Amino acid sequence: MEKKSLKCKRDENDMSFGNEEFKVIRVSPGAKADVDVDVEKVGTRLSWHIRVEDKDIGLNVLKKWEGNEESQEVVEYSRIEEDVGSFICEKKGGYILRLDNTFSRFKAKMVHYKIKVDNPFK
Repeated sequence: MEKKSLKCKRDENDMSFGNEEFKVIRVSPGAKADVDVDVEKVGTRLSWHIRVEDKDIGLNVLKKWEGNEESQEVVEYSRIEEDVGSFICEKKGGYILRLDNTFSRFKAKMVHYKIKVDNPFK
């Protein structure tokens, strides 16, 4: 079965996070860290604000599929020091914000992030 492409462009509209505090995650050298997000409805806006304390980190967003299928990239990989972005989810289910530090052999990265899931049908 052929999967339909889910590639999305980042959408930077309505990026208000209110007074929400940043969460912090340490990404070891040579490692990746995943932040899982559950989306309950098609058309939901998934938004993020990410800052790295020192240097940069790789970021991409993946759609998780049920069963044994591999995750599919929906927001292309880029290396960032800080990023604010969002996209509209075309499918409900699990998404992954992947923080990639595999290019760093010695330096762990402290990453501060906020994630917002806006249900359009509230």
